[in-house]
Amino acid sequence: MIEETLNIQLWTLNVMYFNEFIQTLYQHLDNLPGEEAHALMTPYKRPSALDIKNQSIHPKLSAVTLLLFPKKNDIHFVLTQRAEYDGTHSGQISFPGGKLEEQDASLKHAALRETKEEIGIDEEQINVLGELTQVYISPSNFLVTPFLSYSDFSPQFSLSHEVTSIVEPSIKDLLNEKNIVTTKVKTKYGNFTVPAFNFNGKIVWGATALMLSEFKEIIKRFYWIT
Repeated sequence: MIEETLNIQLWTLNVMYFNEFIQTLYQHLDNLPGEEAHALMTPYKRPSALDIKNQSIHPKLSAVTLLLFPKKNDIHFVLTQRAEYDGTHSGQISFPGGKLEEQDASLKHAALRETKEEIGIDEEQINVLGELTQVYISPSNFLVTPFLSYSDFSPQFSLSHEVTSIVEPSIKDLLNEKNIVTTKVKTKYGNFTVPAFNFNGKIVWGATALMLSEFKEIIKRFYWIT
């Protein structure tokens, strides 16, 4: 009985902590750091979303979900490792998401639909807080809108054939400066040296790293490692 009571008290404290984090995060979504934060993880000069609009480039539109959830007394987010295929982003680690399709009512709907298709999380389980700054991916000509979201509980994932595994870093992993590395990556366009996040051997670079960099700069406004 005592152990059960302690578990309930611990669960209640964790929920309160998570809810407080989400509420505070929402209050800091005005005045996004945007390109300034992106530049911290950009290996070379790249066109921004504003640049391509000014240059009358017509990109394909896509959307991804940055999904937060409570797990083991901490706050985590989900990344997916893509399956190997004959394409630009083969094998890379990214957020769940994908291309805007004709049946999608909005970019938000596209992000939630793709999240359901790729990792099996229903739209009803996801609460969207808002959008982060768009990122333009020049090799594939995609303009990506990240949707910052959360689930009240740790999800049960069901992976599609497009996803080989799930990566679940914590907020503390993201804030840990020791997880910022410089590494060489091999792409169909050649080999490059890039800044990246290293989450227990899982290397996150490119557009996803830019989005994570902005998210990191937002939470640094009110949260620190203890």
